[in-house]
Parts: sequence; C-alpha cells; structure tokens
Amino acid sequence: MATAEKKQKIWPWFVLLLPAIAAPVIISRIRANEELEENIRGMQSALTIVASVLFAWLWALIMLARGWTARILVFLAPAVLLGIFLSLFRNAGAAGNGIPNWTWRWEPQPDELLEQLTAVEATAEIKAPEGAADFLRFLGSKGENRVDGVVLARDWKAQPPKELWRQTVGAGWTGFVVAGGLAITQEQRGPEEWVVAYKLADGSRVWSHARSVRFSEGQGGDGPRATPTVVGDRVYAMGATGWLMCLELKSGKALWETSVLSGLAAKNLMWGKSCSPLVSADKVVVTGGENPSPSVVAYDVANGKELWRSGLPNDGASYASVVAAKLAGREVLLSVNALSLTIHDPAGGKILASHPWEGNWPKCSDPIVLPDDKILLTAGYQMGDYLLQVKPNGEKLALEVVWNTKGMKTTFNNCTVRDNAVYGIDDGILACMDLKDGKRLWKSERVGQGQILAVGDLLLVQTESGPVLLVEASPAGSKVLGKLKALEGKTWNNLCLAGKYLLARNDKEAVCYELPVVQMGEKK
Repeated sequence: MATAEKKQKIWPWFVLLLPAIAAPVIISRIRANEELEENIRGMQSALTIVASVLFAWLWALIMLARGWTARILVFLAPAVLLGIFLSLFRNAGAAGNGIPNWTWRWEPQPDELLEQLTAVEATAEIKAPEGAADFLRFLGSKGENRVDGVVLARDWKAQPPKELWRQTVGAGWTGFVVAGGLAITQEQRGPEEWVVAYKLADGSRVWSHARSVRFSEGQGGDGPRATPTVVGDRVYAMGATGWLMCLELKSGKALWETSVLSGLAAKNLMWGKSCSPLVSADKVVVTGGENPSPSVVAYDVANGKELWRSGLPNDGASYASVVAAKLAGREVLLSVNALSLTIHDPAGGKILASHPWEGNWPKCSDPIVLPDDKILLTAGYQMGDYLLQVKPNGEKLALEVVWNTKGMKTTFNNCTVRDNAVYGIDDGILACMDLKDGKRLWKSERVGQGQILAVGDLLLVQTESGPVLLVEASPAGSKVLGKLKALEGKTWNNLCLAGKYLLARNDKEAVCYELPVVQMGEKK
C-alpha cells in the first residue's frame, strides 16, 4: 500500500522529464531541415524551448504545487525571473541567424560614446586620389551590384592590399558612395542621424549634416539603413525614420528635406526605412510606409515637392529600393513591395503590371532586370525566387512566371548575374544558381548574412563577421583567393569599390584599402 502511494507521489515528477526529452529531439529535426533558413530554424528552436518550459510550468502549477501559497509562488516565479533578467539585460541587436546579443542594460550603445559632431559645411572641392573612380549609388553606379573597368590582382599574398585609413563611425547599416574625392555615408551618433562626407584619401571629415532623430530596433539594431545616392552636384539620402534629404555635394548644405512617412500619414516599417533614393529624370523615387500605404512615392528633384504616389490597395512598402529599367520598349520603375512586385509608369506612377508575392516576412533584395525583358526576384524566409517574363499588353504590361524556386534565399543581401548564372548568399552560404531554371549549381563558403560585389569575374565578399574575401567564381564552382581581416563584429553593410579603393564599414568602424590592380596589358 505504501509503495502504491509512493508511486502516486513520484509519477507527476517524472512527467517533467517529457519536455526535457522531447525538446532536443524536435530541435534536432528542425536544425536538420536545410530548406528552412537558419534564422527561422533558430526561431522555431527557441519556440520549442519556450513551449517546453511553459508545459513544465503549467504541470508544476496544476499537479505538483500543493496549497494556495505554493501555487501562487509557482505562478509568479516566471514573471519574477523574467523581470529580473530584463531589468539587468537588454538585446543589443541580433545576428543574422536571429540569436540575440544580450548586454547589461546600463551599458550605453557604442555610438552614444562617440564624439558628438558639429555640423560642418565645406567650402573647397576635394580632389580624387590617383586611381579613384566614382561609385555613386547603392550596388554601384549602375545599381547592378558589380563594378566594371577594374581588373583586380588575384594574388593578395604576392600583392597585398594596403590599408590607407581606419575611422570610428556611428551606428547603422548604410554603405559608402564615392564621388570625386569624397566618401559619403550615413551614421547614428547618439540622438542625431548624420550624413557625413570623408576624404577618400585619408578618412578625415570634410562635411556633415544632422537631424535630431534616432531609429532603434531591438533585433536589427540602431541607426540608418539606406545608402546615399549622388547625381550631379547633389546627394540624396533616406534616413531610417523616413526623412528624405537633398544636400549639396561640395558642401553638405541642405537644399531641401521632407518626411516621407509624415506626408503619407503612414507608419514606419518594423526594421526602419531602408530604400536608397532613385533619381530618375526629374524625380527622386522612394518607397512608402508599412502596409497599408502607398508603396512608391516620387518627389521633384528641385524642391522635394511630392509629384505622385502609387501602390496596390492593401499593400505597402518593403525594404528594397525602386529600380529604373527599360522593359518591352518602355521606361518603367520596378518596386518590390510587402505583398507584390509592381511596375510603374514614371510619368505619373500608374501601375502597368503586378505580380503577387505574399508573405509576412521582409523582402530586401532589389529586382534584377535581365536581357530579353526578364526580371529576377530573390528573397529569403521561404518566399521563393522568381524569373518573370515581361510582355506588352495593350497600354499595360503582362508578367509571366518562367520559374519559381528557392535556390537563392537572400535574407537581406543582393545577387549579381554573370555567365547565365546568379551569384549570391543563400542563407549565409556563398552560392550559385542556374539562371535558366533556378536550380542551385553549388554552395561553398559559409559567410553569414554578409554582402557581395562583383568585380569582373571575381567576387568581393563582405562576411557577416567582418573579414573580406576575394573569390573566383564561375558556374563550375568557387575558390577563395585572398582574405582581409578588415573589420570585427557584425557587418551587414555593403561594400564600395571606387576604382582601386575598397571601402568597408559596420556599425562601429570604417576602413579603406588600396587594392592591387592589374594594369592593361599585364597578365592576371
């Protein structure tokens, strides 16, 4: 009799072993599913742990706690422990795999410890150093994520890159652009968001312009996300909170500014405004706010006055930039939105065609315009990749799906196309897929959620952990030819190659290298 009573007292405790046994099994199955992105696998694993802990807590509350005092203590324990943890720690931003970086709550953000800049306007033109070239916008002067006209040396051991300067910068995931002798970027320093121009030759500050705004987001981190655009003697910049600015290139003087989100009466996106401004003819074109909102907005380059807004009902902006193209004989604008791809008439924003692309996750990769009136779309988070064929359709255009696969899961990076193949970062791994059918050709180096930039038949790869790789890539495979330590810590920013000058940065530091370049007539 005593033995039976003892078993009745013990068996409820053994039930607590069930989640401890089941959780590792479920997590191992989740981690083995390579079709899911690493950050989704991480989130599902975390939810499994939370569910296991919740089960154990409820079981203890119902079956093990005896008396009201014990049940009240068990009921309050998770809230007390969570409160203590959150009072001591805060999430300082997650890595690309979604794992949070916990730091002491009272520890300031690195950018808050930086010297607070004073807005400066320059008066003299800065000459470009020998061997420099312009890199005027996000993904290069043509927006194709490649640099032409530069032939890099392949042996970095025989001809090592030379570090020219290293500069502390504020927070943010923006890249550099280069015009003449100026290297321009955006950064967060404490309560102010800055557009800053540095001298390409030595990294000294030439001019700076600020707004008293700060975008903070626990997972992605703080500061601006977009890269400026230079056209003629002007710089156009989009801040993370939606401020669109036009500055004089030579001096940094503000010519006009406007709040995109306020003008649309729209909410900001969860991870902040990330589109780089597109200057097309007499318009500056950017994306709108959170769904529902106009997804595309055009402003007058001369004064920042809104010219038109456009978008599908019940849609909104995502995180890619608007792209200008010529398709089916027409000048058009392409926009990747929260729930679709839309093609617009630049004159008034009229939608000429649309392709549904639904999903609750962000789309960050710009559409790639290909020969023969084709468009390549890539995205992560299980939303799939598309090759679309554009055809005339009376006054509008028609879109047909050529193929739809998941061969290139670009979380928040962009691809480049060469040799009838697509090169990019597939869920943290350098990869290549066949443009004909979207099938993966190979996966090679694990580089995290970094960025790539094509230079001829080579790739410069910014890894998420900071180093930069020189990679020889073809449809047959890839080979790492060289490696630069470059930066340390999480690096999501795009690279900039201005002639032979490579600029890399993250949310704490920027560095400039002079890369060895092959002269015309020499062997590679």
